[in-house]
Amino acid sequence: MNQKNILLLSIFILLSMGTFAQMQHNPSYSYDYYLTYYNDFNIDKTIQTQTVVYTNKKGKTNTSKFEYNKGGKIAKVYWAGKKGEMYLASNITYDQKTNKITTLDKYKKKDKLKYSMNYKWNIDSALTEISKTNRKGKLDYKSTWKYTDAKKILESKRYNNDGEDLKFIWKYVYDDKDELLQTQLFKGEKEKLKHVWDFNCHQEGEVLNKEKNTTQVCTWSEDQGKFLVKTYQRFDEKGKIRKYVSYYTLKDTVLVESKSFNSKDELISISKYNSDKKNIYWERLRKGKSIYKNVTSYNSNGDRTHYSYYKRGKLKSERSYNFNDNNNLIEEIYKNKGKFKSKTVYTYGDNNLKASYKYYNSKMKLIGSSVYSYVMY
Repeated sequence: MNQKNILLLSIFILLSMGTFAQMQHNPSYSYDYYLTYYNDFNIDKTIQTQTVVYTNKKGKTNTSKFEYNKGGKIAKVYWAGKKGEMYLASNITYDQKTNKITTLDKYKKKDKLKYSMNYKWNIDSALTEISKTNRKGKLDYKSTWKYTDAKKILESKRYNNDGEDLKFIWKYVYDDKDELLQTQLFKGEKEKLKHVWDFNCHQEGEVLNKEKNTTQVCTWSEDQGKFLVKTYQRFDEKGKIRKYVSYYTLKDTVLVESKSFNSKDELISISKYNSDKKNIYWERLRKGKSIYKNVTSYNSNGDRTHYSYYKRGKLKSERSYNFNDNNNLIEEIYKNKGKFKSKTVYTYGDNNLKASYKYYNSKMKLIGSSVYSYVMY
């Protein structure tokens, strides 16, 4: 599963659990990750329709079709039923001026509406409302956002149950320089204060006292000669401290490395980045020992060429990616514990669009393939 899908899945899990009570922000989630997955096929905005025919190892086929608008965004998704009949799976509409998503309708088979996601944006293309309605048009939940003249979030609300049940309100307090001083979380119509995030601490070593329902955040920066080091430290209502330290280049303030520490000031994670701001190293530690580690390499075009996953210091799996002269991915090789497991081969047409892919198992037996066809604007 790629990082975009992991993030989207995490958001859905979070929402399904209803864990808003200790969240510093009302999550302004959308289906951008879902949409980007499809839009990656149409970067040059010339595709009108893409049809994909998948064949499994038994020779059975399954067809899917994707329609794009003239702005290059995915507009309709069709899946095939068991008997091969095509049905509408998703219908997406956009604002004609900004090309920002306004509605995403999800369907069951036989073109029956399952639910709708609705989006509103202001003139600055900032999200002002997200709502979900069921197949009968009844509101399931809604979130709203208001902004200051400086385009900072001023207030956000979360409603449940047909928009009648105000669950939470987030309020933001700024100084005269538009720097955040506090985030305040309230519950219900009576606006009972649940939690405060206070950002008035700006130096290392500042003495803080525990405060009920308050997380105090300290931030400071220092020039350490080679790097600009920024520290973000949280002091919760129980007196526990969590610290996050980031290292930036002095010249152009590009993130190079970040570290996080637990309440015992033990290093628990490390992330490293290349000059293109892409993650090349991530490690999770426990009591000084490596638990998980990912190492990623990229070519000069910014494409991932190799990915390795380690568990407790041992290589568990790796993937290698090869590209042609047009910078198109043509081969992906997967190994588990050093042993070859699978290979995927991609081909491209004269228009540089993906034409096919074939998936082979560890014995180089073909177990799946797809053929792509297009209608262009």
